[in-house]
Amino acid sequence: MFSHRLLLPGAALTACWCAPSFAPAQGAPDGPPGLIADYYRGDNFEEGPFSRVDLQVDNTWGAGGPATVGENHFSVRWMGWLLPTYTEPFTLYTVSDDGVRLYVDGALALDNWTLHGVTQDEAFFELRLGEPVPVVLEYYESAGSATMQLGWRSPSQADEIVPSTQLIAAAPWPPDMQPVVQIVVSDSRAIEGSDDTGRMTVYRWGDLSTEIRIPMTYDGEAEPGVVIEGLPEEIVLPANRMSHSLEIVPFDDDVYQGRRQLHAIIGPGEGYALGQSVEASVTLIDDERAPVEVGHTITGHVSYVGGRPGRFVIEATPVDGERSQAVLVSPGIYALSNLPAGDYLVRAFLDEDLNGERDPDEIEGLAGGAAEVSVTLPPDAVDIDWLINAPVIEPPDGGITDGGLTDGGVTDAGAADGGVADADLIDAETDPQRDAALSGVDIDAGGVADGGASNSGSDGEPSGPAAGDGGGCQGQRGPGALWLWLGTLIAIRRRRLQR
Repeated sequence: MFSHRLLLPGAALTACWCAPSFAPAQGAPDGPPGLIADYYRGDNFEEGPFSRVDLQVDNTWGAGGPATVGENHFSVRWMGWLLPTYTEPFTLYTVSDDGVRLYVDGALALDNWTLHGVTQDEAFFELRLGEPVPVVLEYYESAGSATMQLGWRSPSQADEIVPSTQLIAAAPWPPDMQPVVQIVVSDSRAIEGSDDTGRMTVYRWGDLSTEIRIPMTYDGEAEPGVVIEGLPEEIVLPANRMSHSLEIVPFDDDVYQGRRQLHAIIGPGEGYALGQSVEASVTLIDDERAPVEVGHTITGHVSYVGGRPGRFVIEATPVDGERSQAVLVSPGIYALSNLPAGDYLVRAFLDEDLNGERDPDEIEGLAGGAAEVSVTLPPDAVDIDWLINAPVIEPPDGGITDGGLTDGGVTDAGAADGGVADADLIDAETDPQRDAALSGVDIDAGGVADGGASNSGSDGEPSGPAAGDGGGCQGQRGPGALWLWLGTLIAIRRRRLQR
């Protein structure tokens, strides 16, 4: 078991690798110093191998190349065992031009299988003295200058090309070991419209002598052939081929789709076993900016008839979503702004208790005679005008109104000559005895005090007994009689209202 940090070109990715699903070797087999070196013609191990033992991986061919395969378009695989010199963290690094992959103890530790100039890649491991580690190093050269080196360093180990004394040229797995297949992410993001593409690698650790076919399935928002370039339904690893890289290239369109995920899953098949890592994911990043949501508006005017206090609320409620409100402290122009596109119901009301809700007893507004207006945004809805009619409610009449005193109460004639208007003192519902008892007036004895008649006759002369003849209450015409009449009138009016 070991852990390492994987540095990739153009990105810094930290990963922790656990022991693979197969058991790593506990000891190194016998072999000469150095590494087994298999050379092939072709960028991807097509023709070969031409095998030998290299004491170190320290090649700066420049414009040339190995004599067995030529100057350009060749590939090499070095295999063997690494003997740590200390028990501590180690840095293994490669210097390459062009592509390189480094596998350590069954895990793909470095993956820069790309065209590039001289580049250093590093991985970090916890190694132990006396515990050999199986390694495989792959390299390809396309054209131009060619370089491939393998070095190491640690707190106690000086930075150097790994020497032959710390390498054993022997197969890194038993000859009868069934290959174990896994998939890993080499570059976890793919940016649309750039050279920064995503990359996954499917590889086997074990026997390379036969071809294997690995079924692939894909999941996530990034559908191959729709959002990204097509990906294979099956990966074929021919004999002598250890790995296959999948490049994830988003289509460069003009549509913003945000970040999307692509998940690739390897399936079981003949001639191999699945390891621990059977799924890998890449994030697709759009090069278009997210569109700015353009808000829409509902505007109009509120008119008010009445004197009841409160605020004027205009609200728009979408079919699916939260309502929006505009609140006015006085009638006038309103605006509901920054509304998303959609269908709305708009209404207005007088919010008398200031709670922002239309209560059953609160007055609703009318727009064109309707209490609700349906609008669809866009376009903006303008001139949605509301009329709110909330008249003042008068309190119940508990006293004498103007009409009680001037329109049928005590008339000028009654005040001047003791007469009381018929309309307010005498009607079919009046109980003469009860009224007389309340007012202190003896109706049967001759009417109202002061000797005045209850009404004038047709010839203008009094029709009742004269004052001072023993009829009615004794007294003289003056202010006291007037107050008596007023008290009688008030009592009668109150009793009528109570009935």
